[in-house]
Amino acid sequence: MHTIFESMKIVAVCQPQLKDNGAATVTYCDTKGFNHATFILNAGTIDAVLDAKLTECDTYNGQYADIAGAAITQIAANGDDRIVAIEVKLTGRKRFLQPVITSGDGVNGALVAANIILSRAEASPANAAAAGLAELLKV
Repeated sequence: MHTIFESMKIVAVCQPQLKDNGAATVTYCDTKGFNHATFILNAGTIDAVLDAKLTECDTYNGQYADIAGAAITQIAANGDDRIVAIEVKLTGRKRFLQPVITSGDGVNGALVAANIILSRAEASPANAAAAGLAELLKV
């Protein structure tokens, strides 16, 4: 049985969190071995504006720079329950991607989470863990 996970990997770059008036805690994504990336932001209940963009760098701990055109349209303070995506062709890009997710000042802020889906793999991930999954059931 062939599955979509034979040519892709999911990287959690922002664990679910409530953020008010500042930048969410995020991590980087190593894109080595993949030709395409899709950043997916899941905005839950929000009462502050929400911005997100993608940045890139040659090293995981270096100075990240904005990717031109890779910023979402600001989500309004009443823009609950939205999913937005940014697609990036990785050819010619730097190896590491990292989002910047920023909430404005509200009463509670913004409930956010984000993943980067790496696709068009040069080689299939060997198992569920290599595809970024804790578990993969095939029925």
